[in-house]
Amino acid sequence: MEEICQGPCLNKWKHRIGIAKNDLDEELIRACQAGDREAFRALYDRFKRKVYSLALYMTGDAELAKDLTQEIFVKVFRDIRMFRFESKFSSWLYRLSTNTCLNALRTRRSLREVGIDEVIGTSAEISANDSPEDREMRSSIRQAVGRAILTLTPPLRAVVVLRYIEGLSYGDIAEALSCSEGTVASRLSRAHRLLERQLRSWHPLPLREDA
Repeated sequence: MEEICQGPCLNKWKHRIGIAKNDLDEELIRACQAGDREAFRALYDRFKRKVYSLALYMTGDAELAKDLTQEIFVKVFRDIRMFRFESKFSSWLYRLSTNTCLNALRTRRSLREVGIDEVIGTSAEISANDSPEDREMRSSIRQAVGRAILTLTPPLRAVVVLRYIEGLSYGDIAEALSCSEGTVASRLSRAHRLLERQLRSWHPLPLREDA
């Protein structure tokens, strides 16, 4: 795995094959299916951040998230020949990633607190005009949200992470979790109530869907 994934090469790959961004995933996947190791590295570069972010929020353990990211990509490279382009590659990847994380939670139950800034923003993204108090407040809110997510059961945690951290639609979440959109909506509704209870001391956060 380390040999496959050494160094960023996505930009070099895009330049080499000279294709539009929308066609990149399909070309990368087909090249991976043909055994192109440079394409494997490019695919890893393209999706490693999203996979790590998902694993970190699902487990709350930075070291475990790194291990799971490696495990997930080993599975991707092992099974990618079975991908038949009948769904989005991202949905296939999220399904594999979520299932791997859920399996890890069943066996390891690791909830060690981590720096949520790693995946949802750092002080560098906060306006230079913000006061130290404002920056501290934003950091505290990020940490509180991260801890609150970890209090949810794994199935509820999965829909929250996929919806609000990864930005997936209800349909994409349903495809990734192999359930109906109604189930996704039901789990999100329950998760909203539990998160609001956990975050009662903070100002309301934009977790509810607009009517």
